[in-house]
Amino acid sequence: MAQTYDDGYGHKVVAKEDLQISRATSGKTGGKIRCKCPECSMHDGNNANSDCVSIDLDTGWGHCFRCGTVFLLESHFKTWKEGQEKRYAKKKYNLPTADYFMANFGTKTMEYLKFRCISTETAHKLGIRTRVIEHGAEKEEYLGFPFIDGSNTIDVQFKLASKTEKKFFFEQGCEKIPYNVNSAIGASQILITEGMMDAAACVECGYDAVVSLPNGAQSDLRCFDKYKDYFAHATIIYAGDTDDPGIEARNKVAAYFGEARMKFVDWTYKWKDDEGEDNLHCAKDANQLLMEKGRDAVVWCIEHAKKMNVAGLVELDSVESQLDDLYENGLPKAKDLHVAKLNNVFRIEDGLIYLGFAAPGSGKSTMMNFIMMSMVHLYKMHILVYSPEKYPTARHYSEMINVMTGRTFNKGKLIEPAYKRGKDICREYIREIDANVTNDIDGILHIAQQEYYQGLCDMLVIDPFNWIQLPEQTGITDTMKYTMLLMKIVQFAHQYKVPIFMMHHPRKFDDKTKLTINDIFGSSDFGNKSDYVFWLDRKKDENPEMEVTYWNCIKCRWSEIGKTGTVALKYSTDTMRYAGCNQNFDKTYCAISEDTSDWTKHEATSQEIDFEEKPPEVCPF
Repeated sequence: MAQTYDDGYGHKVVAKEDLQISRATSGKTGGKIRCKCPECSMHDGNNANSDCVSIDLDTGWGHCFRCGTVFLLESHFKTWKEGQEKRYAKKKYNLPTADYFMANFGTKTMEYLKFRCISTETAHKLGIRTRVIEHGAEKEEYLGFPFIDGSNTIDVQFKLASKTEKKFFFEQGCEKIPYNVNSAIGASQILITEGMMDAAACVECGYDAVVSLPNGAQSDLRCFDKYKDYFAHATIIYAGDTDDPGIEARNKVAAYFGEARMKFVDWTYKWKDDEGEDNLHCAKDANQLLMEKGRDAVVWCIEHAKKMNVAGLVELDSVESQLDDLYENGLPKAKDLHVAKLNNVFRIEDGLIYLGFAAPGSGKSTMMNFIMMSMVHLYKMHILVYSPEKYPTARHYSEMINVMTGRTFNKGKLIEPAYKRGKDICREYIREIDANVTNDIDGILHIAQQEYYQGLCDMLVIDPFNWIQLPEQTGITDTMKYTMLLMKIVQFAHQYKVPIFMMHHPRKFDDKTKLTINDIFGSSDFGNKSDYVFWLDRKKDENPEMEVTYWNCIKCRWSEIGKTGTVALKYSTDTMRYAGCNQNFDKTYCAISEDTSDWTKHEATSQEIDFEEKPPEVCPF
């Protein structure tokens, strides 16, 4: 058997010439070959003749399907190892000379520290110095913040001593470490700020163990890696900014150190005035609050630091207002289509996922058009549609106008005033996503998010789902990719309280098949992640009166949105609408209360006229 040796990274290196390559692939000079495994083929119980290893001659990598060993061809090993050594070589950093500092604070430095309410004692304690940089005839005075590890200065940040102009920079090529990290050694409580002036403000207020991120909210948290022991047994209080970048940085720091021992500061100072009235003052960071309200305000906020919630954990306090609303007002009322019989099994509620599927030609899209326009007609919902099969888009709009007016879309049957009213309604309430611009879920949900922010996305429709491009990600199956897509869709629906309809195809279908959730194409997660699942079964016949469409609900998560069961619906080719129906003795179906009215017409409003009003004293003509 072939001799192998370990490459030091957990792989086995083997020469191609030593492999027992299968006859079927022995002549290959590129692509994949099959061979016996040098590691397990001779083990007891294994088939010695099994070609259980696949190796790619182009990349040099291969693996055994039986024992899992990863192989690398010797011809590729040297190049790969050199690349690894180069990639993981320890980076060499510069050390600042720090011989450019003035012996004492400069005048502008003193003025700036006073402006920021930082005493010279605090500045000396933190090692803050003054550096003057000449730009031609002009001289600028900078504060220097040394980053010290033990007794070594690792880096220096310079900040212009100016009340109005912001300018700062670091020494070139130096390692980024946390500012004032020595103060964390042996501390039981450590404050982490986003900037050096905020760290100085906290030290000014009596807190010694204060560390700052080296580069604000954008800092790479790997700067803490070699100092983790300093923080291992301490309570960490994140005292950063309260703007969006600050909150994002706070969450990253919490994930790095662990939320269980984290707190965070909300720079909202609350106090009672001399008359006992409650007052509050909001600031963005520690230094701003120190400047505006003084030391006591900063201390109060830090001492009232809040517990950091574990990411992904929902406690009752965070949903208490929603719970109280449910107690007072009950569950939100779901929306129905005002269709006899269908109302008993199907209703729409915000934030839920609805999945419909059927064989081609069963009326998936016509049903979706009817649902959409019913929502527009009854509830004035703005609907965003991704429907690439409806090409050109004008054809899809023509179908929706047909449903809205109840008239066949042609000039002979749809009068111009009704056509114009239909256009105006579609213009206001319906928007289509161009599949030529985006056909991936991230692009679709981005457009939906932007429309939602403008109040133009009360419902999202994806018809059909199979047009959505799966992620181009290696190492995972299509089933896993479908799960990833569905998770994004569910998260969007829940976050923005938008109902999402997905129309899809079954794996296979014939007229005698009764479909189940497991028949949905792609993944069983379609059924698992959806709140309501239905499939359509259209029974065609030469006699139109004997045609019927069955709506089959096979999953209903909540009783408020319907129930499982089957109802018969009659489809009108003229109005493109559905109505509940009954079966007659002669096996024909007749609609119950079929609605053929023009939904674009507004109901007349009555106006009360006061006939007792006195005539004007002066004749108006």
